[in-house]
Amino acid sequence: MATYRLHFCMVILALAAAAGASAQSGPRLSGSAVITELQEARSKLEAREQAHPDKSLDATAQRLSQWQQTLEKSLGSDAAQPVELMSDARRALAMRAHAGALRTQAYLASCTRCLEGDASTMAQALALTVDRLAEARDAPSAAPPVIEAVETPDGRAIFALHGGEAERQLVLVGKNLADAQCADPKVVATDAKGEPSTQQPTVKSAQPTRIELVLPGGDGIAPGSYVLHVKAQRKAFLVGCVAQPEAVGIVQVAPPPRFAVTYTLNARCSSGQGGASIRSGSLPVLTSYGATQVAQVEPDTCPTPDGFALSAQVTYADGSHEQIGPISQPADTTITAGLPGGLSLQWNPAIRQLVLRSAANACGGFY
Repeated sequence: MATYRLHFCMVILALAAAAGASAQSGPRLSGSAVITELQEARSKLEAREQAHPDKSLDATAQRLSQWQQTLEKSLGSDAAQPVELMSDARRALAMRAHAGALRTQAYLASCTRCLEGDASTMAQALALTVDRLAEARDAPSAAPPVIEAVETPDGRAIFALHGGEAERQLVLVGKNLADAQCADPKVVATDAKGEPSTQQPTVKSAQPTRIELVLPGGDGIAPGSYVLHVKAQRKAFLVGCVAQPEAVGIVQVAPPPRFAVTYTLNARCSSGQGGASIRSGSLPVLTSYGATQVAQVEPDTCPTPDGFALSAQVTYADGSHEQIGPISQPADTTITAGLPGGLSLQWNPAIRQLVLRSAANACGGFY
């Protein structure tokens, strides 16, 4: 019986050891690894800025370069040391640099199929995030709370959201964001200047690596920077729960989507029927994704036109414009044209109808 109990205990210990080894699998984050992350993030950001010039991207690339130099100077010959074993100031610097590099990588991966204005809005969120992380100067005795990502509930990294929509959930992902032995962290939203937002988020749940928030809907969140200040506590020996340094997560709030389309429809008449008939006009404005607007158009003055030619221009919420056409087709053929931003414009000559549709937002960094 004693032998069986000993064997059973050994099995339990072996399973516990295996579970511990599995939980600690993968290399530990070192100072050298963070320096490499900064270097790679800066290089890729510079390449994107050359292809898509943006002052915010240029400023962020410079900030990452300065950060890399600061970290190299601070760590010196100890760069290979694991971050969690570093002294207070070095550890805080390396953890925030790691978060800045991760956020930059997420921007590069998610800023795809975006309108120029949307990409610029995302770049502003990244620039402010990196600035706030780099400007932190505290050296806490414990590893500080750090926000490494702002995500949707399904794990998609975001940098911006459109105002005026329904209630949404947001997730802050990082390290040391909450302590189960202390009260839940407080999350306060401000603008970039520190002025409190009229619409504050509520904490749905809080764990050390993630905080789930509910953002209010409606027009209460004004366009601009939406800065989420996380004020957490941790349990300290003998003194109870003590305040932690502030962690910051940032998204930009953009105006609600707006697509204003003007068109020109040219009916080409055969010889002897009057030449051509041109009709120009505007379609009803679309103010949401996944919406449709329809207009009846009677462009022809000749009974049997040879064909139609369609041109269009769309004006977006930020005031930018894009143009298409003219696109020509025979009189009995539908004309379908795509516009940047997930719009499609279709002319159906059989029923003399123009249809404007907006698809879901294709820009990966927008919520």
